[in-house]
Amino acid sequence: MMTARAVAACAFAMTIFGNRLEAQHLSRYRTFELGTDVAAVSALTGVAASEATIVHQRPLLLQNLAWRPSRWTPGSNSDSTDPVEQVLFSFYNDHLFRIAVD
Repeated sequence: MMTARAVAACAFAMTIFGNRLEAQHLSRYRTFELGTDVAAVSALTGVAASEATIVHQRPLLLQNLAWRPSRWTPGSNSDSTDPVEQVLFSFYNDHLFRIAVD
């Protein structure tokens, strides 16, 4: 009886702590990292930096850049299984400060 409880407790602890070790840092989403500039995000997404919309310009610059990941895998005719429909990147004085994923 004690052995079964010990095994169950160890399995539970390994499940909880194992997931924590594999978790991604909160300042990153996929290959995007908070603090990067518009040009770097533009290069990663393939969206031109000129498509960033200005939300506010003075006394500071606020910009948004929308990206819709491709629904097609290159070289394939089937739909992508990626559930992301749109990603909105928000920049404060050319530094990424928010990533909103739909």
